[in-house]
Amino acid sequence: LDTAYEALVSEVDAELQRSKDSRVALLMRLESQQRWLLILVGASCLLAMAGAAMAIRFQGEFSDRWRQHAATRQKDERYRMLVEHASDGIFIVDRNATIVDANASGFTMLGAPPGELAGLSLRDLIVADASSSLLRRLQDLKVGETAVTEGRFRRRDGTELIAEASLKNLPDGSLQIVLRDVTARHVADESRREAEETARKHQEALLRLGKLEALSLDGIQAALTETTEVVADAIRAARIGVWLFTSDETKLRCADEFDLKLARHGSGLELDFQNFPDFFRSLTSSRVIDAHDASR
Repeated sequence: LDTAYEALVSEVDAELQRSKDSRVALLMRLESQQRWLLILVGASCLLAMAGAAMAIRFQGEFSDRWRQHAATRQKDERYRMLVEHASDGIFIVDRNATIVDANASGFTMLGAPPGELAGLSLRDLIVADASSSLLRRLQDLKVGETAVTEGRFRRRDGTELIAEASLKNLPDGSLQIVLRDVTARHVADESRREAEETARKHQEALLRLGKLEALSLDGIQAALTETTEVVADAIRAARIGVWLFTSDETKLRCADEFDLKLARHGSGLELDFQNFPDFFRSLTSSRVIDAHDASR
């Protein structure tokens, strides 16, 4: 009986030991799994934090790039509006002097509808006597260089304009030409020069008339001859004449008449009151008359 009891106690102790070992092993497995779970959770948190940081950084960079892109687009739009609404004609041509593009003022300046100038050669729009100089300046320009010159350009309807041309060689190899119409200024300058030349001739004519040595009764014909020549040249009139009344004022006799084109003098022609009554009455009542036809 004692032997059986000891065997039973030993078996119970062994079973208890096995149970204890099993619980220890289970606890160890649970602890290991918990540790791995904590590691995974920690890693997940780190990844989430890193992802959030990257997202914030990406959002910031994206926002910066978007703002830069929007600013660039706004700047390009302002530049486009500036070019399109510029009063000067702006043209882009390639190295072969072929027009690539132009703004609205460029088309208007040359009398062409939008788009028609593209593909045309600049040589076709420059008057022959000015083309060689302008094209040579274009070819001699280096990248980034600018030059200013003047040229005569032909509109699409065949009329001409004088334009101040600002030339610039762009980095991509194309050429920018800015044209400013100075035709009115040239016309005004030419009119001013003509007026100055006319005033100079008038002054010289007065001086010459004041120094005439033939102004005497004996030399009246010579004085009239020189007077008509001087006045005709001064005012560029086709004909200048001196007509004298007869003593009874019924006739006008040409004392001298000078034809500027033919450079020839004439005299002796007479006008009778009976044939030109209105003309004679006007002469006696007015200091100056404008008569293209004495018979009216």
